[in-house]
Amino acid sequence: MTRKLSALLLAGIFTACASVAWAAYYDEHSGTESDPYIISSVEDITALSDRVNSGEEPGGAYYRLSSPLNISGTAAWNPIGAEPNAFTGHFDGGSNTITMNIDNPAYRASVFGLIGTPSGYAVKNLKVAGTIRGKFVGGIAAVIDYGTDASIEGCEFSGTLESEYQYNSSDSASDNHTSAGGIVEVIQSGTVKNCTVRNAAITANRANAGVSAYAGGIAAAMGGGVVEACTVTGTNIDSFGTDSYSGGIVGNSNYGTVQGCDFTGSVKGTGYAACIVGRMENGNLDVGDVNVASNTVRASVTSSDILGGWAALVGYIMNSGGSILTNSADISINGEGLTEEIAQRLVSMLLTGVGQTMNPGNLTISDNHIDVTIPDKINVEVGTSGCDLGFGFSFLAGALLLLRRK
Repeated sequence: MTRKLSALLLAGIFTACASVAWAAYYDEHSGTESDPYIISSVEDITALSDRVNSGEEPGGAYYRLSSPLNISGTAAWNPIGAEPNAFTGHFDGGSNTITMNIDNPAYRASVFGLIGTPSGYAVKNLKVAGTIRGKFVGGIAAVIDYGTDASIEGCEFSGTLESEYQYNSSDSASDNHTSAGGIVEVIQSGTVKNCTVRNAAITANRANAGVSAYAGGIAAAMGGGVVEACTVTGTNIDSFGTDSYSGGIVGNSNYGTVQGCDFTGSVKGTGYAACIVGRMENGNLDVGDVNVASNTVRASVTSSDILGGWAALVGYIMNSGGSILTNSADISINGEGLTEEIAQRLVSMLLTGVGQTMNPGNLTISDNHIDVTIPDKINVEVGTSGCDLGFGFSFLAGALLLLRRK
């Protein structure tokens, strides 16, 4: 009799707790755009993650965060949307901040995982701050999936993002790289717009494992989609390894468009690095273009950073059609040691803002404006239309070397 009573009592307590946890979801709201489900606690957002990842949560529902949350130290946190169950709803952060300090070394670390919302906003007006570490890291989300027309908009990240490679036998398809993006790790389609990354440090592969590493102020990588009207400010971006790509806006872009963005900070890497896109590569000239247009850059680098694959706009271009048009870069190079090699790299950067190109196909580079300052050495301002590059190179190279000798 006592045991039966205890069991009934425990069941009652469990039911009461469950109803409290779910009241914000289903008892008071309908999940429509005009009456969204309210997320007001760590328990609520954890329950949302569990239900989406198990396939229980209905698609297309609307949610709104009603208060700041702190999920620091939540070792078991799983991003909202795990393959094959993507998040297909609409989440309004209400301009509230989620403080997140997590370390998920095995796979993806972010608030949202796989985004599959067909159209409209998937996430908007959400702020995230803290330190996020994992194999694949995004300040807001991990992946905007292929075939969606969704957007991430008006979101913000500040803090530290660090991705490090760890072998995962259950994920062989993605087991050859590590990456970190200020807003999204990978954009396959859809749009990221009006988002901000401020006062952040974004690093990929500091341990220098023998894999590819991508780091980007907004996205680590793009396979399509659009990044527009985004701002990255006061941010340092770095990637390590010979096959590494760092970009002030995007680390590695195969297809897609980057337009109207603003970057202030520093970008470097042991591979290719640039203030807008670290690498542009299609692999197939007949499929897709990469377009980089009307972006503004203010960056500070040391003289040693511009050796190898560093550039003002795009570090490396291979088999890529598209255009690099009307971008503006104001680059301040600090430090001594202006060698001939550095001077030649500087000339290339002055003329086009592009580092190395291989088989650029139908790529158009024109009307970009590069202003480079080396304190006490040289202050040169050049606008390029992409024409007469041979004459410009010879003229500027001679001028630079002459000034250097002085």
